[in-house]
Amino acid sequence: MKELDDKDFLRFLEGKLSAAEFDEFVGNLEDEDNRHALMDQMDIVYSRIENEDSSALRSGARNSVYKSMERRIRIKRIWKSVVNISLLAGCLLLGLFSWKYFQSLGFEELEYREFAVEAGQRPALIVFQEGTHITLNSGSTLKYPTRFDDDCRKVSLSGEAYFKVAHDSKRPFTVDMDNYALTVRGTSFNVKNYEQDKYSVVTLDEGAVDIIHKDTIYQLQPQQTAVYDRISDEFKVHPGSSLSTRNSLWKDNVIFFHKTPLQDVLPVLSRWYNVDFEIIDSTVCGHSFTFTSGFVPLDSLLHDLESISYLKFRHNGDRVEVYSSSGI
Repeated sequence: MKELDDKDFLRFLEGKLSAAEFDEFVGNLEDEDNRHALMDQMDIVYSRIENEDSSALRSGARNSVYKSMERRIRIKRIWKSVVNISLLAGCLLLGLFSWKYFQSLGFEELEYREFAVEAGQRPALIVFQEGTHITLNSGSTLKYPTRFDDDCRKVSLSGEAYFKVAHDSKRPFTVDMDNYALTVRGTSFNVKNYEQDKYSVVTLDEGAVDIIHKDTIYQLQPQQTAVYDRISDEFKVHPGSSLSTRNSLWKDNVIFFHKTPLQDVLPVLSRWYNVDFEIIDSTVCGHSFTFTSGFVPLDSLLHDLESISYLKFRHNGDRVEVYSSSGI
C-alpha cells in the first residue's frame, strides 16, 4: 500500500485525485490490514495539518473544499452498491475522520428548531435575522436552522404559511415539502401543504418561484397558482386571477372560500377552531360554498352558515355533526 502523505490527503479532500488515484485510495480500504494502516496514516496526517496555516483550507476556500468533499461522499454512495461490507466499513471510518477534520476548520452540524401553531390558535409571525417574514397558519409547523449557511437558506413546512422572503442574490431560499420544494430569492407567496388534504397549493403574489418536483421545474409568475394532487402525484399551473391574492387572507384572520366543496371547507374550519366535524347526512356532500368570515366564535360562524344554506350543525361531545336541513 502506498504511504499517504499530506499532499495526497489534501488533494483527496479537495477532490483533485484522478480516477485512477481515487480507485487506488478506495481499493486500500477493501483489505482489512490496509484499512487499519490507512486509518493510522490519516491520524498522523491529521495531527500534522491540524496546526498548519493551510491557505487552501483555512481561508474563504473552505466552502469549495466542503463541496468537493460532498462530491466524494456522493461517489462513495455509488461505490456502496458494488463493493463489499469491508469497503463500506472503511468508508464509514473515513467519513468519521473527515467529520472530525472539518469540525476543526469551523464546520459545525446545523441545529434545527421547530415552530408550531396548534389547531385553534391564530396565525403567528416569525422574522428571521436576514429579513424574511413567515406567517404560520393554524395546525402548521416550520422547521428551520438556528442559522443559515453561506450558500442557501432552507426551511421545511408542514401546513400553511405565507412567505415574504428577503432578497439575497447569493443565497436562494428553499422551502421543503414532503413531495416537492420551492426555491426563490426575494418573493412573496402562500403555501398550503397539509398532509391530510388531497391538494397542496402554491400561490405567488410577487417575484418568481421555481417549484421542483422530481425532475421537473415549474416556474410561477405573479398571481399564478400551482396545485399538486397527492393522489396522481402531478402538478397543474393555473393562470392568475383577481381571486389569487385572497388565498392568503387567513394571515389577516380572515377565512375565504370561493365555490369550495363542503369536504374542503370543513378541514379548514376544523384547524381554525380545533374541532372535529362529522358528516352524518351524505346528501350535504358535493355542494360548494362561497363566503368570507372574520375571527368570530364557532357557534356564530355555524349559525351564519345555516342561514345561507341547507346545512344544520349539532354539537355532540367533542365534535360537530353536519346534517342537511331536512335530516333533523
